[in-house]
Amino acid sequence: MMNMDQLSARALAKGIQDRKVSSEEATKSALERLTACHKLTNCVITLEADEALAAAKAADAAIASGKAGPL
Repeated sequence: MMNMDQLSARALAKGIQDRKVSSEEATKSALERLTACHKLTNCVITLEADEALAAAKAADAAIASGKAGPL
């Protein structure tokens, strides 16, 4: 798996487009990082992890079916 914490948004989008990483993996990575930062800084008001993961799964399904728009 890619080290997504160090990637730019453009590089991460390319990785998803090239299917080197899934949207779900990228979202889980971001949620893990956000959770860790929140514990230190109390930086999140509302975390909608379930909704984010559902959207990521839908994006992966669209990519798999060839119906995804540009990332």
